[in-house]
Amino acid sequence: MISGVNVGEGDAQKLADLTRGLPIKLDLIDVNDPSGRFRPPSRAELDAFRDALRVKLGMPVARRYSGGQDISGACGMLAGSEV
Repeated sequence: MISGVNVGEGDAQKLADLTRGLPIKLDLIDVNDPSGRFRPPSRAELDAFRDALRVKLGMPVARRYSGGQDISGACGMLAGSEV
């Protein structure tokens, strides 16, 4: 999830439309951007997006913890790091 980019009501609807009929459990993961260009959603953005998805999907939606940020090893960070 990227703050202000893909956590809106319309994004929830598009994701629900895309996955309609599939037996899924959706895990939400915050963006990890060591450059600081992209930020994870605020708590309010996350809650609203998650709640909209739960209603629109009628399926479980969970926020997944992405470990390794302290060593720049979280999901998405390794590909963006400079050695």
